[in-house]
Amino acid sequence: MKLDWRTYSIIFLSGLLYFFLGYYSNRSNWELLLPTVALLFTGYWYLVTAKTSSLFKPDHKLFNDYPILWMAIAFRAIFFFSMPTLSDDYYRFIWDGWLSVNGINPFLYIPSEVSAVGDYVVKGFTYDWLSKLNSPAYYSVYPSVAQYVFSFSAYVGGGNIFASVLTMRAIILLAEIGIIILLPRLLYSLNISRKASIIYAFNPLVIIELTGNLHLESVMLFFVLLALYQLQKGKWIISGVAMAFAISTKLIPLIFLPALIPLMGFQKAIKYFAVIGLGCLLLFYPFYTSTLFTHFMSSLELYFQHFEFNASIYYIIRKVGYFFTGYNQIGMIAPVLSILAFLIILYISIRGRSIRMKHFLIRLLLIVTFYFLLATVVHPWYLSSVVLLAVFFNGNRYAIIWSGVAYLSYVTYKDTTYTEQLWLTFLAYLPVYYFLIKDVFIDRKLKPRSTKKLVRGLDLA
Repeated sequence: MKLDWRTYSIIFLSGLLYFFLGYYSNRSNWELLLPTVALLFTGYWYLVTAKTSSLFKPDHKLFNDYPILWMAIAFRAIFFFSMPTLSDDYYRFIWDGWLSVNGINPFLYIPSEVSAVGDYVVKGFTYDWLSKLNSPAYYSVYPSVAQYVFSFSAYVGGGNIFASVLTMRAIILLAEIGIIILLPRLLYSLNISRKASIIYAFNPLVIIELTGNLHLESVMLFFVLLALYQLQKGKWIISGVAMAFAISTKLIPLIFLPALIPLMGFQKAIKYFAVIGLGCLLLFYPFYTSTLFTHFMSSLELYFQHFEFNASIYYIIRKVGYFFTGYNQIGMIAPVLSILAFLIILYISIRGRSIRMKHFLIRLLLIVTFYFLLATVVHPWYLSSVVLLAVFFNGNRYAIIWSGVAYLSYVTYKDTTYTEQLWLTFLAYLPVYYFLIKDVFIDRKLKPRSTKKLVRGLDLA
């Protein structure tokens, strides 16, 4: 693909901005963070909507036919030697990993109980280190594959935080490269132009939050994409194994499973679920204890019923609850919203007797959309799954906009009080809901892409 001077200029400027975010920014300095992200999304919008007739050739030589994908990988590589600047979750990641390296089950103790394990914890972990964890009173909520990544990174790091960060980032970068290679292949198999893959490949939220800030959504999404690709090829056993790895990295793909029934048929879906279940059992087996399930679920319950961040519908209901009772009703509201989300997911998933892959993917996008709209916590990196699934469809403006306005939530970190600016949250969600209602429900533009459409330009609407 021949790139014009505008594209070269945007790529060069974006590279500089990513370098700044990786090495010279922090989440408390929102006055610089927000303009930087806004510039990145402006350039991104141009790249994905540029009118051009140059498409991928059908021989899958992606990087020869479309060299701009090298730029997407280069943007991620810019962050390689940086420390995460917008998230401190990596402290807990390495903590869990180092426990495993020292033969301690990370699901057995909460960090504040570390003294109970005596001399097993050796170099690299002190009470000063403990103070850096953002959830010292919670058992680990990261599934088994995530724990393998953490323990490998801790082992290679040998107590050195920076070395562990580099190791984890290398794994995440490999997963991202896998997605960039695999996504066009799935698009091609669905008769959709592979050019659409740049919607994910160049999305600033995906680049900053996954590779930059070390979130394992990239590993989870790689396995989800692999499962979908193998399912499209008819290799459902391999697909089931890949889905087991995805669920064992992040639990979110569990909400996709009911939608498989009308895609595969009930009998084959049951066999598929059996493969997934067996795979998850084997992956969790090294961590098995009699308290594994209770510890894991207790932390999940506390997370969903006590944490709140960048929510939408929940905040409206919470405000109503304050008006009538005078205090936060999260303990009652969160379970109700969870039940509502489950019912909506079930309705979207199983209506109709038989569907094809494109319609299945639409259901996945709607499922994950409503799940996060009803959630009490929506960290920016959660939306990477929405961005990935939006690649396959027109009428996806709400998803792209959501990935951009999510950064307004970082104003919460302007000081150590971590007070969320609800008026800003309200403004952020306005365009998301506007385009969701307009494009998806009123104009019904959420439809599978076609190659013919993309020849005239990559239309986000």
